[in-house]
Amino acid sequence: MEAYKQCLQKLENSIPEYIKSVGTFQWENETFELVGHYISPTYEKCQVCGHYPIKEVFLIENTKTKEKFKVGNRCIDKITNRKISKWFRDYYKKQKNIIKNRKWINAVSGILQGYENGKLPIFVSEKGIQRLQRMLERMCKGLNPTESQKRLSVYYANKILEETEE
Repeated sequence: MEAYKQCLQKLENSIPEYIKSVGTFQWENETFELVGHYISPTYEKCQVCGHYPIKEVFLIENTKTKEKFKVGNRCIDKITNRKISKWFRDYYKKQKNIIKNRKWINAVSGILQGYENGKLPIFVSEKGIQRLQRMLERMCKGLNPTESQKRLSVYYANKILEETEE
């Protein structure tokens, strides 16, 4: 599996953890919990305020009756008194950044794998490896690489190309 896909999978795995961390909350004198989230392929209606259309849907469930309600992003923040919609906006931004940086992620991951397997055709110092690891960690968190990180990875990629062309 490509390295960027592993980063996306790790990010996706954070959703159930986050949903669980929301815990229970009170709405209309009943106890509810957040049980799901999805982007709807069609427009839906918020079952809290009646707003239409909504595409981003949060599912809440009554802990006693197990009745489920579809809620929009404005209402989920209001009834839980938490910034849940912001967490998901940040999630989607990170997802887009990982996809946008997939070439960088795959390239740096390849260099690090070559180093770990002892099959890297060039010498990379421990400090260089640590910097590349930080770059990979940063990108897998959905952040963009810094300009100096980009220059470093291009430097090593060019050295590898030069070595393999000889």
